[in-house]
Amino acid sequence: MSGLSGDLWPLHPHRLPDELLSFWILRIAHANRIKLQTFTNTTFGRSASPWNRDIDRSASDAFLKLLSTRTGSTLDELRGGMLSCYEGILFEHHNAQGTTHWILPLGIYHRTRRAYGVQFCPTCLFWDPVPYFRRRWRLALSTICDRHGSLLHDRCPECGAPIIYFRNDLGLRKDGQLGNHTLCWRCGFDYRRAPVYGADWLDAETYIALRSLLTFIDGGIAVAGQHYHQYAHLWLQVLHRLCEILASSGQSRRSDKLQAVVSQATKLVLPRVQVSAKFESLGLRDRHRLLLSALWMLMDYPNRFIRICREAGLGRSLVLGDLCEVPYWFDQVLKQDLDRSRYAPNAAEIRQVANYLARQGKTVSQASIQQAIGRRGEHAMSGYKMERGSPWPRNDDEFDSVLAALAVRIQSLEVGSVRRLLSERDRMIFLTMKVMGWSASKVLGISLDEIKPILAPRSTVLPPVLKGHLVWYLITTRRALVRGQPRTAFFVGSSEDGIGVENLAQKARRLLRAYP
Repeated sequence: MSGLSGDLWPLHPHRLPDELLSFWILRIAHANRIKLQTFTNTTFGRSASPWNRDIDRSASDAFLKLLSTRTGSTLDELRGGMLSCYEGILFEHHNAQGTTHWILPLGIYHRTRRAYGVQFCPTCLFWDPVPYFRRRWRLALSTICDRHGSLLHDRCPECGAPIIYFRNDLGLRKDGQLGNHTLCWRCGFDYRRAPVYGADWLDAETYIALRSLLTFIDGGIAVAGQHYHQYAHLWLQVLHRLCEILASSGQSRRSDKLQAVVSQATKLVLPRVQVSAKFESLGLRDRHRLLLSALWMLMDYPNRFIRICREAGLGRSLVLGDLCEVPYWFDQVLKQDLDRSRYAPNAAEIRQVANYLARQGKTVSQASIQQAIGRRGEHAMSGYKMERGSPWPRNDDEFDSVLAALAVRIQSLEVGSVRRLLSERDRMIFLTMKVMGWSASKVLGISLDEIKPILAPRSTVLPPVLKGHLVWYLITTRRALVRGQPRTAFFVGSSEDGIGVENLAQKARRLLRAYP
């Protein structure tokens, strides 16, 4: 133990290419012939053990600086072993404490793992001079080995346990037994001896797309068919959204139809997942088939994508869901070919018709305006209703304008302030109105007792994306607004139980004017 008293550890092997930070720490401990728990307690202290959290996602600057001092590695070299280095490549922002698209969760419970968040290629481990676990094996889009093309494993093939390499030396009494990094912590199976499975494939183009996705991902470039996307994270947002829709069979008639159409064309059996399940929580084979299907839809873009969506009856609104940042190349196709909203004369056009009728000495009414413009039905008269004082957004575009205006306002307000909390609440109200088609009075009339069973994991009343937003509002924004006071309404004010419809109507008018 005296060898650990200096600034540098006696043995501090360099990180291997793409090696996970957590696995590198394990190798350092065993290189110094010390059990991992003893090593980390001595170095970081018992109260700062890194193994009860996901340090590949959330290692602090202080933690990294200490590692840098003890190993001689630079901070940039250490951050290269963390999943946050994919920020701006796989995703725009990395959430160190919550969920992030494409990162597999570990399901941490004390110092064990309940989810299958680490994968491996048995051929890589077998031929490695020093077997080690790669950073890209923590990614949900890594379903095959980028080197060997075979299907990865996300659990022990012998006993089904998650991969938890740092638990291998628990209970060992002799230092000579250290270093068995490829053994299952539960049954002792050697991952290097795991069977090698060929992966499902559709066609050469889709095969190349998936292999290219894994090959070029570090460069921030996505390749799909004949198209190259420089801003890979935007293209990957679209790919992730398609995977979500394909996995949401059983949640809506159109998603069922989409899965049936794609399954029939590709001959792949796609999973039917629970409403609350996320793509990252699915098993490896399910993720692989969903990725293949989504990539297949994007080949020969936009022709195949448009054809499949039309055959399944998918419109622009359902495809986008809660996609916040929509790439221009994608939204252009959605608006041109999949926008199913009907044309409605705007308020200015209605006003001109009404003025014309008045000058002609004719009665100005809803019926006379409909006759003058040659359009019938409630939808055609939404502009007339708006002109006569209706403050509510009339279509998806106007709802998107209101939500965009609120997003800008939220970003400008101080985190945790009452004004920001109220703006976050308003965003949830208008989002619910848009997605569900409910009136303002119905949304504002929802009580806390009514919403709880709707937000339950097994409930299918709400689309999964909206449900996620409302659960977030319940446990964060609403809790901060009520400040422990008993309130019966679901959407509450800062000092009263509930919100008036007229109050919300005034906000809608201002938001529509502010962000036309």
